[in-house]
Amino acid sequence: MSTRQEKGATKLSSVPISVSDHVHIQVSTQCRQRPDAEALASMERTWTYQDLETRSTELSHYLQHAGVTKWHKVGICFRKSAWAIVSMLGVLKTGASCVPLDPDHPKARLQAIIDAASICTVLVERPIEVLGNFIEVHQISVNELDISHMSRTVQSKIPGAVHHDRSSDPAFVLFTSGSTGVPKAVILSHSAICSSAKYHGEPMLIGPGTRVFQHAAYTFDMSVYDIFTTLIRGGTVCIPSAELLMQHVVQSVKQLRSNWAFFTPTLLSTLHPDELPGLNTILLAGEHVSQELVDVWASRTRLLNGYGSTEMSTCFLSHLTSTSDPKNIGTPQGVAVGIVDLDHPTKTAHNNTGELVVCGPVLASGYLSENSQTTAFSRDPVFGGNMTYRTGDIVEKLTDGSYLFLGRRDSMVKIRGYRVELGEIEHHLRSHPLVLHAVVLYPKKGKHTEKLTAVVQLSTDSESGASHIGSNEPSYVDQVLAAHLNNKLPKYMIPQAWLTAHQMDLTSSGKIDRRAINSAVEQGLLKGIDAPHKQYCAYSEQGPLSSHAITSASMSTPENSNALTDVAFLDLGLDSINLIGLSKILKKAYNLDLDVATLGMMSLASLVPCIYPTMYDGDITPELALPTQPRLLELFCRVRSKFQEACSPQGVSPLALPLPALSLRSKTDPPPNVLLTGATGFVGARILECLMTTLPPQSKIVALIRAETPSHGLRRLLDTLDNANIALSCEDLARLEVWPGDLSKPQLGLDKQQWDRLRGCYGAIANAIDIVVHNGAVVNWSMAYEALEAANVHSTMALLRVLQKRTKPAMMVYVSGGRALEVVTDCNLILPSMAASEGSVLDDTKTKWDAIETSCNSLVGYDISKLFSDSVVKSSMSCNTRGLPPFIDGVGFDAHIVRPGYIIGNSTTGQVNAEDYIWRVIATALRLHKRCEEPATSFLYLSGVDDVAKQIVQPLRIMCEPATTQNPGSAVESNITAGVTMHDFWTAVSSVHNIQLVPMAPTAWLAAVDKDMLGHESQEDHPLYSMVAAHRADGGLLGLERTEACERGSDATALRCLEMSLRYLQKEAEAFKMWLGA
Repeated sequence: MSTRQEKGATKLSSVPISVSDHVHIQVSTQCRQRPDAEALASMERTWTYQDLETRSTELSHYLQHAGVTKWHKVGICFRKSAWAIVSMLGVLKTGASCVPLDPDHPKARLQAIIDAASICTVLVERPIEVLGNFIEVHQISVNELDISHMSRTVQSKIPGAVHHDRSSDPAFVLFTSGSTGVPKAVILSHSAICSSAKYHGEPMLIGPGTRVFQHAAYTFDMSVYDIFTTLIRGGTVCIPSAELLMQHVVQSVKQLRSNWAFFTPTLLSTLHPDELPGLNTILLAGEHVSQELVDVWASRTRLLNGYGSTEMSTCFLSHLTSTSDPKNIGTPQGVAVGIVDLDHPTKTAHNNTGELVVCGPVLASGYLSENSQTTAFSRDPVFGGNMTYRTGDIVEKLTDGSYLFLGRRDSMVKIRGYRVELGEIEHHLRSHPLVLHAVVLYPKKGKHTEKLTAVVQLSTDSESGASHIGSNEPSYVDQVLAAHLNNKLPKYMIPQAWLTAHQMDLTSSGKIDRRAINSAVEQGLLKGIDAPHKQYCAYSEQGPLSSHAITSASMSTPENSNALTDVAFLDLGLDSINLIGLSKILKKAYNLDLDVATLGMMSLASLVPCIYPTMYDGDITPELALPTQPRLLELFCRVRSKFQEACSPQGVSPLALPLPALSLRSKTDPPPNVLLTGATGFVGARILECLMTTLPPQSKIVALIRAETPSHGLRRLLDTLDNANIALSCEDLARLEVWPGDLSKPQLGLDKQQWDRLRGCYGAIANAIDIVVHNGAVVNWSMAYEALEAANVHSTMALLRVLQKRTKPAMMVYVSGGRALEVVTDCNLILPSMAASEGSVLDDTKTKWDAIETSCNSLVGYDISKLFSDSVVKSSMSCNTRGLPPFIDGVGFDAHIVRPGYIIGNSTTGQVNAEDYIWRVIATALRLHKRCEEPATSFLYLSGVDDVAKQIVQPLRIMCEPATTQNPGSAVESNITAGVTMHDFWTAVSSVHNIQLVPMAPTAWLAAVDKDMLGHESQEDHPLYSMVAAHRADGGLLGLERTEACERGSDATALRCLEMSLRYLQKEAEAFKMWLGA
């Protein structure tokens, strides 16, 4: 039977009574009643209500002491953390209000919010880099260590209690999307939050025993109610870790024993009831609910549909059953409701349909800045002079008192629960010189259904056209415009599809006709900006979560492959919810376990090789192909900020901070002990062998190895040594110690005792680590820099910091790689310093990186990570932290850089790592009986592994014996420039294999490689399959233009090592023989 109302005016119903109280006072009431009850539960610890009360009060006292008072607005900038909630309560107790900030939002948006709210103080768990750009903002760290310090600071002068006289005072200011291009600030009073906790908390069944999974971001209004409705009503707020939240929602819910959760319908659609049997109640809000979702979940849990907005809380609620209409938003909670006529907004509707108007104590107090939007709030005489809010939503009232949501009367949409004003995106698009007109849509059907879609009419002015993007190719335009928006808007507001219109449709009044353009988009009549993206979408239309799409990509043509490689999933338009679903498919179908952040940077073309993994050698775990890279200068500035994060206020380098007095090394001190990273790699095994023969017998050698336990690590190491035909004596084994660790983790994954040994302050001096040979890295030529930064760059910084804080002499030998040798041996290229850059110095840094990028063709992530790490070590050399000359009789700190070229087998056995890039190129050439023709002045830096290991260990002699005129020590930077001309290189290959290789022009060579790969029985088994992108980036060339080196000719030792390596591959290397079909 239909419940639709046939007739009758919809007038405002009676207004509920307000709860006139303050948020923190109501939470404190729970503390008095249930002090030992669990208030917060995180992955690290649990907090009782008494814990929460004590810590928030201590913070409140400190903030008052620091000058925070009533009417101040304080920024709250945290990722998921219990300290965020402590901070919110601490601020509220001062009488100030909280303004949540997202640390991942672009600087321009944070600046707009900070300016609009006049924020002078921001609470953070630890200092946030982007906030450091705002000189007028004072960051206060709130964590266990700092809050204990705060308590001691103010214990003798605790301020008097703050008098909270009006519950209408602001508690939170939340910024949402604004149609004028400026974020809109909504003011939530104490009484509004307390009233919401009463009116929607009861029907949601939140109370003691409820464990609410706090998933919503702190900038999202639902987080206020997740947190404070729960605390006010005596429940437990369950806080997942930021790292687990996006990929492992199910795991987080289970670990925290949550039984109640708010999810957006999109997120819930990626989950299944069987995964979450402990969730008794799920609240859906922020988006419309699909019938499919109701069918799956309604019979398995208590499924609630909530309706509301930042301005009016969750003020409608319905209990969804298997027979419910998903569009039914239920009945009012804490508000009186009226419906106004769509054509005459000053009159009440005389039927059952119109714009929803609400009035009641849960409403916000209005907007921070009075503007045209304030007309949404008004004291309307039609509704008895009460403060009302016009929602802009079109609803239909049913006879049972519930309401159906029918749509919007303006351009505002909801995406993953976030309100998005399309006008705000259009405003920022029109500010770009490439754009003449812009319309952003959210189509309801067609190819771009429920995707933010930008339709732009490009400027025809030559000065504002292609010159701004550096190319006349249209495929650059969407990237430029997306980058422009990324600097101003959150990621969820970046369009997922980009279309062009030669001329915008206009209405009779001369305005842009949004309806006509939307119709054209839904019918697919407009052309995409980027043709390669259209090829990519051919896969995604089969379903971005489809295993068929992934398999199809492996059969794509070279032309398609190039296009696919250039488009990351995030750039294609997949958001975090899509990526969660994709990660589940990959886990289920291919047992591939990827975090969402990594997956978002990948493309379909880079994902396919990961499903068919090749072998990796050394102390390295197989990782994933991440082809897209930001600009070098942008990355460098970020790394430099981390390098300088420990700087003093005067800007002193972190490696030059005041240190304890140096105790000089004496001749009676025990011989130095060494830490070696990357010991299970091809080069690491030979370094270990050299250390055993170079260091005194009393020296200990510690190997840092990725392993679960020391015994597991030792087994890995012994297997590596056995494969390299290196035998250790019993005496050698007694000197050897294995530390399980991970270069990508803080402090390399070492425990306190091990880290103290690096600091030189654990136990007897005989236990201290005096020398670090940093040879370890993740070596992967197809991973993005971001995925390599922690292991390859941060590890170097951590080791430098700990060694330079010692009170005894120390040394670090850093083994560089990638294209570092190419850069430093090019007389026109200079590696920039990590020193602080300002003005012309910053311009010089940019010039240097631009020159490196141009000269080195396309740098991959591994190249960049080694260049940056090299720069970190080189910069530390110029920081004379103690005013001492480097190593006079073993005094001070010394850093050495060794830069090898390609590392091949030695001149006796020729044993090599057959999976290295250089051998893959040779195998492909031998398969084709062809090779890429190199310039006459092309030279290849390469050396035998034994020679490289000896040069790496050479600087350690300084720590073992005083420098003399007979033993002057080693150079601070050692560039291993031995090698062969490319002419001699290919002659040796042809001679050993007795095959004449026909030289081909680079373009023809690359085409032949593509054809060979496509014709291969199994593409993933082709020698160049995993490295073809890097090979293309180099234009198919192996050598470098080095006229002087070619005039000098090939190094005899290097040539012998090359010939022996080729013979080893021919006879012993199974992988190499398989590539040749032998």
